Amino acid sequence: MSAGLAVWLGLVAVSFTVTAVDVLRHPNRDMPIMNAVWPLMALYFGPLGVLSYVLLSRRVRYTYVRARPVLPSRVTPVPGHAHGGIHALGRMRDPLWVRSMRSTTHCMAGCALGDLTAMVLAAFGWLGAVGMGKELFLGAVFAFAFGLFVFQALPVMAERRIGFAQSLGIAFQADLYTIVAYLVGQIPAFYILTAGAAMSGMGLVGSHLVDMQASMAVGFLTSYPVNYVLVAKGVKHGM
Repeated sequence: MSAGLAVWLGLVAVSFTVTAVDVLRHPNRDMPIMNAVWPLMALYFGPLGVLSYVLLSRRVRYTYVRARPVLPSRVTPVPGHAHGGIHALGRMRDPLWVRSMRSTTHCMAGCALGDLTAMVLAAFGWLGAVGMGKELFLGAVFAFAFGLFVFQALPVMAERRIGFAQSLGIAFQADLYTIVAYLVGQIPAFYILTAGAAMSGMGLVGSHLVDMQASMAVGFLTSYPVNYVLVAKGVKHGM
């Protein structure tokens, strides 16, 4: 392992730990699922994940909660989370691009967790002989499973107190296009990076894990514009 790669993986470990500890000490009770999203973002992107947590989550919770503004009687509950209150008012004040960015991180947390799950299962041989094509396919399957079921349908079911079938329908409407947009960027990027590994013996970035992280970043870039449009049109809420 090169020194640069070791430093990066160390930064990722520190970033994940710092974010997870802060989330445990100051959990987001308005949107509990985001307590899982931000440590995962730090695991995927290291210091950039920590920065996104500070700017897109910590700022809202600390600024609006500490200020404790007098809430107007017409604060509209956020669709999908059915909460008004301080955090809803904070999100309403944020610009569209910020709300879309948070919504993208929420969707991507599940997608990327699916990719990592497939990678780990393949690395330990628990899926038998799995080539790159099968790993990418399984990553897409797990991305839909985590993204739609775990990070969208189950929270909606718990918060709205509705049945699983109805919550799954809401999840499909909210996140299907975003997940597809993520995979459109992530799969080709991962293929190119891992093909470089086969040609050079070390990969274009340095390791299979970091190749995966880099492809996740590409997936984030391709899914954000789709999320922006969906939030702007009211199909999705801004987290």
